[in-house]
Amino acid sequence: MNLQDDFHTTLVKVGNQLDADDLEKLKFLVTEKDVNRAELGRAKSGCQFFELLEKNGIIDQNNTEQLQEWLKTLQNAKALQILQNFHPKEERSSIKNQASSNVSSSKIVTHFKSTRKLAELKEAIDRTSTNFVTLKGLLGSGKSQMALKYACEFKENNAASIVWKLHCKDLTSLQTSLKHFCTGLDLKVEMDESKQTTDSIEDLGQNILQILKARKEAIHLLILDDVMQDSCRFLQRFIRECRSCQHIKIIVTTFQPLFNDCKIIEIDGFTEDEAVDFLSEGRKLSRNDVEEYTKLGFKYSFLPLGLYCARTYIHHTHISPKKFNKLCENTALRQIEDSHCITDDPESVLDNKTLFKALIQFIDILKNTENPKVFDMILSLQFLEIEDIPVLLFDFFVSNSHDTNHAVETNNFIQALQKFSFGKIEGEDDDRVLSTHYAVVSALKIFSEQQKSKVGYEEVLNIKCRTKDRNLLKQLLRAFMYVMDKDNRSKIDFKRNKMMVQHARSALIHADELFKKDQTLRHDLEFLMSVIYVHDLVGYTYNFDGILNVAAHHSDMAKSYCFVLLNKDQAAFENDLKDQCGRVECIDQLDRFCEEKAQHLFDEMKSVASDNADKLENFAKSYILEKYRAEDDISALSKILKNDLERETRLNESELETLCHRGYAVPLKDMTHLFLYELLLSTFYTHGRRIFYLITPVDVIKTRIFCSYLYISYHLAQTITNKFQQWECLYAMLTERSGTLQQCFYDHSDLKQHNMIAFQKVASRCEIMLQEDRRYFIFGIFKTDTRKDDHCQAIWLKQLIRCYKHMLEFAQNETEKKEVITKGKECVARLQESLPSMEDRTCFQGLQFSVGEFCECIEDYAEAAKILETLCPNLKEQELIKEKLNKYEKKASILFIKCICKSKEIDRAKKLYDKFTQNLQNTKDTLELQTLEEINKKYNLSQS
Repeated sequence: MNLQDDFHTTLVKVGNQLDADDLEKLKFLVTEKDVNRAELGRAKSGCQFFELLEKNGIIDQNNTEQLQEWLKTLQNAKALQILQNFHPKEERSSIKNQASSNVSSSKIVTHFKSTRKLAELKEAIDRTSTNFVTLKGLLGSGKSQMALKYACEFKENNAASIVWKLHCKDLTSLQTSLKHFCTGLDLKVEMDESKQTTDSIEDLGQNILQILKARKEAIHLLILDDVMQDSCRFLQRFIRECRSCQHIKIIVTTFQPLFNDCKIIEIDGFTEDEAVDFLSEGRKLSRNDVEEYTKLGFKYSFLPLGLYCARTYIHHTHISPKKFNKLCENTALRQIEDSHCITDDPESVLDNKTLFKALIQFIDILKNTENPKVFDMILSLQFLEIEDIPVLLFDFFVSNSHDTNHAVETNNFIQALQKFSFGKIEGEDDDRVLSTHYAVVSALKIFSEQQKSKVGYEEVLNIKCRTKDRNLLKQLLRAFMYVMDKDNRSKIDFKRNKMMVQHARSALIHADELFKKDQTLRHDLEFLMSVIYVHDLVGYTYNFDGILNVAAHHSDMAKSYCFVLLNKDQAAFENDLKDQCGRVECIDQLDRFCEEKAQHLFDEMKSVASDNADKLENFAKSYILEKYRAEDDISALSKILKNDLERETRLNESELETLCHRGYAVPLKDMTHLFLYELLLSTFYTHGRRIFYLITPVDVIKTRIFCSYLYISYHLAQTITNKFQQWECLYAMLTERSGTLQQCFYDHSDLKQHNMIAFQKVASRCEIMLQEDRRYFIFGIFKTDTRKDDHCQAIWLKQLIRCYKHMLEFAQNETEKKEVITKGKECVARLQESLPSMEDRTCFQGLQFSVGEFCECIEDYAEAAKILETLCPNLKEQELIKEKLNKYEKKASILFIKCICKSKEIDRAKKLYDKFTQNLQNTKDTLELQTLEEINKKYNLSQS
C-alpha cells in the first residue's frame, strides 16, 4: 500500500467514528478557514469533508494538527486516537528536507502516451555525464508534456530535489516565472521598478543559482519551457552556470535550433504503429480500420495534438475513422500563406503547415456549428496566456442582456472546446481553470488573419471581420473589469484577482498593439475607459507580487491613456510637474501647486463627460449590473435588500432600483459624470502610491512626482465630493488615509514632514476620521459605512498607532511623552478588540505587527513579545515548521528577539538568534540579516 492510500485509509476510519452531529460541528469550526461555503455545504460525509480539507491545504499526510485540535473540541476520543496513531513512512524531521517544486501530475494530459522518445529522454538525463538535454520539435509534438511527465516521475522518486518549470516564451513571462521561483525558494529579491526587464532576469537568475549551487545534497531539475530566441539570449549565462554543476539538470523545450552543444532529442510525433494504437485506444482493429487510422496519422504528420483532436471528435460524434477522413476531404483545407502567419512567430507555422491546416479545419467546424457568442469566446483565447485561464472570466464575457444566465454560455463554450480537445479543465465551480495549447492559439490567430483578408463580393464581411479583433478585445477587457477588483481585503477575492492578472496582462499587450495601429481608437471612449481600468488593476495587483517593473509599466500605461482620453498633452503636464518638484521646499508648496493642477484636470474631465453623457450612462449601467461583487459587498447589499442577490454575485435592474430608492446607489443620471471622474481619480491615486514601493535610496525628484499624484488625487476627490455631496466616493477617504497622510510617515520626498507639528496634524486628522459617520460609494454602489466597518476602523487605528510611534521620537519632555503613550495605548486596546474578527483578512498580520511594534517602542517588552510571538512560526522550541516566511513574519521574528533581549532572556535569545540567522542566510534576506546583526552586536548573541 502506498503512502497516500495509507493516509486516506486512516481518514476513512476517522470518518466512520463521526456521526451527523459531529460532522455539522466540524463544518462550523472550518468556517474560520478560507473554504468555499458552497463546497462545504455539499460535504455529506466525513470522507467528503476530509477531501475538502486536503484540497484547501488544511490537512495532508504530514500535517493533521488542525484536525486533531477540532476532534479534541468535539471530545471524540476514538476518532482522535485513530488519527494520532497514523505516522507517514517518512517522518518530516525538518522543513529543509522538503524541496520546492511547481510541477504537478494534474497538468499532464489524460491522453499522454509514453513513447520511445520518453525512454530516450530518461536514458539521456539519467546519465551522470549528461545534465543538459534539449527537446526540439514542432508545435503539438508533445515536447512540454514529455518534459513534465519526466519531471513528475523524477520528483516522486527524489523528494529532496528542487524541481521547477520556467515559462520562457517571452521576457515578461520569464521574469514573472523566475520571480515565482524565488518565492518558491523563499528568496527575498528587491525589484526596483526602474530596472529593465533584462536586468531583473539577470538578478533573479543569479539569486536562484546561489541556492541551487549551495544545495549539493540532491540532484535538482529545471525545465525551461518554450524557449525562444529572445529568452535564450538572456538565459545563456544562467544555463552555462547550471551546466557547470553536475547536480543541476536542465531540460529545454523549443521548436527553434537554439543549442548545438548538448544532447538534442528530435520530437517528431508518433511512429505509424504508435499513432494507430493511440487513435484506436488499444482496441482490436480490422485491416480497413488500420488503413484509415494510418491515413489519418499521415494527414496530421503523426503529431499527438492533431491526432488527439481528431480522436476526440470521432469519439464525441460516434463516427468511424473512414467517415471522419471523408469529412476532412469534403471540407476544403485552408491554405496557409506566409502573409497569414502570426507575425510574432511565423517560423513555427511555416515549418508545421499540416498541423495548422488541420486545426484551422476544426475551427471552421466549430464556427459553423456553435452559437456565435460561444465561438467568440473560443476566438478570444488568442489574447490570453495558455495555462490556468480562470473559467469564471467567461461568465462575464457575454453581456448583451443583464438577465442572461451566462454560466450556460460558459458551459457550452467548455463543451465546444472539448469536442476537439482544444483545452483541459481542472477544478470545480468558480475555481475551474482552462489550459490550452500554443498551437491552438496560433491556429486561432491564423484563422482570424484569414478572415480579415477576404476580398471581392465578401467585402462587407471583410469590413466586419476587420473590426472583430477590436470587438473581441473590448469584450475581454470588459470581462476583466467586471471580475477583477482592487478590494483585496478578503483572501478569496485576492486569490481571484491573482488568478486573472497574467491573462489580463496578455490581453492588454494585444490591446496596446491594436491602439498603435488603429488611430480611431483614440476616440473610442469605451475602449479607452476599459484599457485604463484594466491597466490600473494589473499594475495594482502586480505590486502585491513584488514584480515592480511590470507593475510600473501598467501604471504608466494607465496614466498615459488617461491623458489620451482627456486629449491633454501629457509631456507638457509632466514637465511642468517635474520642474515644480525640483523647486518646492516644503509639502505645503507642493500641495498648493497640486491643487491648481487638479482643478485643471477636473475641468477637462467635466468637458469630456458632458460631451459623452449617453455613452457614459450606458457604460456605467452595464458596469454596475455586471460587476462581480466581493464577499463583503454581497453581504452588505443583501442586508440592505433583505434578500440574497438573485444573480448571486451581481445586481439585477430591480435590485439597483431598490438601492437607488433607499439611497444606497447613485442615480444613473449622476453616473454620466461620476463614473469617469472616479475612474481617472483611482488611476492617478494608484500611480501616486508607487511612492510606497520604491527601493531605497530613492530619486528625490521621482519620489516627489509620485507624491504630487497623491495630492492631485486628493484634491480631485475633494472637488468631486463637493459636486456630489450625497454620493461621496470611497477614494475621497482612501486618497487621504492611504495616500497623503501615509506618505508623511516615510517622507521619501524630503519635504520636511518629520517633525512633531506635522505628526500632530496627521494624528488629529486620523482621530477625526475615526469618529466620522459617512456612507461611501464606489462606482455608483454603496461600499461602506465607516462607523460600522471594522476593517476601515482598524486601518485608521493602525495609521494612528504608527503616527504616535513617530511622535515619541519628537516628544520634548516626559509630560508630552506620557500623553502620546496614553493615546497610543487607547488605540492599541481598540484595535486588539477588533483583531479576532479580522483573522481571515489580508491585513491581519500588518495590524498585529503594528500593535507589537508600538508596545516595543514604549518599552513594554513582555506585551510586545507576547503579541509578536504569534507571528513567529519558526521561533518555537523545535525544528523549523514553516519554510516561506512573509515580510511581517520576518520583521516580527527580529523584533521578538530584540524584545526578549530587553527582557534579559539572553540564553533564549541566543538559541533563537542562531536558528533564525541560519533561516535568513538560507533565503538570502540581506536587510533582515543586517538588522539582526545590529542586535547581535549589542547583546553578543552569536554562539559561533
